[in-house]
Amino acid sequence: MGDLKMNQHALHELNRTREKTLAHANVTMEQQMIAKQQPTPQEEFTQLVLHLQAIVRAQQLKTEQTIQQTMQQASTALKDAQNVDALSLQVQAMQQALTQQGVNNEPQYYLSLLQQLETTVHEQLHYSDQQVAQSLQQAIATMSQAQVAMFDSQSFAKMSDVVKQCGKIVHGWQHSNQLMVH
Repeated sequence: MGDLKMNQHALHELNRTREKTLAHANVTMEQQMIAKQQPTPQEEFTQLVLHLQAIVRAQQLKTEQTIQQTMQQASTALKDAQNVDALSLQVQAMQQALTQQGVNNEPQYYLSLLQQLETTVHEQLHYSDQQVAQSLQQAIATMSQAQVAMFDSQSFAKMSDVVKQCGKIVHGWQHSNQLMVH
């Protein structure tokens, strides 16, 4: 019977040790699962930097679009100036002919100058009508740009927050590394 009690006691101790080992293994597994769920500071920092990179790239695209629109407006203004210069040259030619020759020139000469001027004025009128339509579109685009500017402001505020988060993570990371060293 002594052997039976000893075997029972040994079995009981073995079960108790096995239960402790299983409990410890479960706790270790739970800790590992929690650790897997919560990223390390380095992983979190990497994710924030990737997020920051995406925000900055979106901002670059918006800026490039604004530059392109500004270039189109400058091109339109340049064409307007060229058309007005052409009209000015035609009127100056007519004025010069009147000053130099007076009404002694053939009426056909003045009719020819007037025909050229009329053609240029009609072209400019057509172009101006197109400009009105384009200006209305630009007004709508400007309103859209104002909205984009508001979103830009929000993006920069978000970038600021992400940069602050990155700083906190790196400081925490640095602090945990210092604790490990000491």
